[in-house]
Amino acid sequence: MRLMTSSSSSRLGRAQSEGVNLVNDALTARIVTALRAAGVESVLLKGASIRRWLYEDDERRSVDIDLLVSGRDRDAADAALSAFGLRYLGQSALGHRRPHERLWEHPDTMILLELHETLKGLGVSHERTWEVLSRRTEKITLNGTSVATLDVVARALHLALHASQHGRESERTLDDLGRGLARLPESLWQQAVALAGRLEALPAFVAGLQLLPEGAALARRLGLEREERAEVTLRSASAPPAAEGFAWLMALPARGKVAFLARALVPPIGFMRVWHPLARRGIAGLLFAYLWRPFWLGWHAPAAVRAWRRANRRART
Repeated sequence: MRLMTSSSSSRLGRAQSEGVNLVNDALTARIVTALRAAGVESVLLKGASIRRWLYEDDERRSVDIDLLVSGRDRDAADAALSAFGLRYLGQSALGHRRPHERLWEHPDTMILLELHETLKGLGVSHERTWEVLSRRTEKITLNGTSVATLDVVARALHLALHASQHGRESERTLDDLGRGLARLPESLWQQAVALAGRLEALPAFVAGLQLLPEGAALARRLGLEREERAEVTLRSASAPPAAEGFAWLMALPARGKVAFLARALVPPIGFMRVWHPLARRGIAGLLFAYLWRPFWLGWHAPAAVRAWRRANRRART
């Protein structure tokens, strides 16, 4: 048997990525159309807008779909997505008023749709987020459908916020940010700083930039200083599982702590479907996920506590 050469392997990888992206883009266009027909406007985050901007030859795969929508349209969006045939899974985080995404699954392709009403790292309300970012858009065409995406300044901001959200261990988000830093002029990053200020996102924006040497150098030239916040520090340091949840727990009053712990041990079914893929595969998979949940929390709790303590120390200095 002839061994596959590196060039043929690379061509195969590009072909596979192209196929994945074609399916993703086609589904994105159909979902945006279904939402628009229901009177719901959306803004595409990442996906084709990042691929076409920073990459070539489909070398970046779009494996899910991220859309920003207004919280005022939540009910209309839910009805439209359900009628389209998507299956609602649940929220990505536990806790009253805790930032989260709402996840849907396309049953034929198993592609996940994440509906965002804000972005991680923003300090303004969801309403203010939509008011500002829905005005910072441009259009691209997917499968003959006009789709709104963030404009170049808002995309630059999102590159840094996304890097901050996923931290040092996420090669994908750091690669996106590195390409953006190499391609965009400093004047555009200055505009992104101004936008971050309007959205109360400077701590996360600076933390994201500082994950790369060239980003840290840019922050110094722009006169940006890092403001340590525990939740931002946890995310940008690629905190271990359960660390953000523990930080949320510790910020609650005593009565709220008891309720949150109970909900963390036995979450709603929707959260379990998001948390563990097996929970989406029938009653047996859901039961296994519930049985596994306490063991998982116990295993990750010590590292989560240590990470929270380190983040708090940095925030106090």
